[in-house]
Amino acid sequence: MKRQFWRKICLMVFMIAGVGLGALPAQASMVLETTGFLNGVDHTVHAFSVAQDDHTVTVTLNDLSFDQLVLEDLRLSISTAVETVETLIGTGQLTFPAIAGTTYFANIFGVGGGDYQTGLYGLQVTATPLPPSLLLLAPGLLILLRNRRTG
Repeated sequence: MKRQFWRKICLMVFMIAGVGLGALPAQASMVLETTGFLNGVDHTVHAFSVAQDDHTVTVTLNDLSFDQLVLEDLRLSISTAVETVETLIGTGQLTFPAIAGTTYFANIFGVGGGDYQTGLYGLQVTATPLPPSLLLLAPGLLILLRNRRTG
């Protein structure tokens, strides 16, 4: 009886704390910001990692071409040393969950056009920590599932 009482108390604390902290805004931090040229059929690679806690990473790829510097095709592939994580065709954004300490590679492929067969791109990588509500809400849900199985 006492044990079940304490389980319910723990569950309520985790659930209330998780919902309450969900209102706190997570601050995004800049991981990588760069520009580069692609000449003819070309590619380039930029490495980045999230140093501390697990984060949600947002990668933005922009075509910065102007006048005679034109990109006819632009693609992005995010990968680790062993697998492809996400791909993007054209400009835009993609988001994926990143694991702390893992090195990721932003592989940019493109075809330069115009008079000089060259184009200019911009790459921006930001990391937003996982919301604290998830860190407290998850244990509460686990306790709830455990109580359901044993009760």
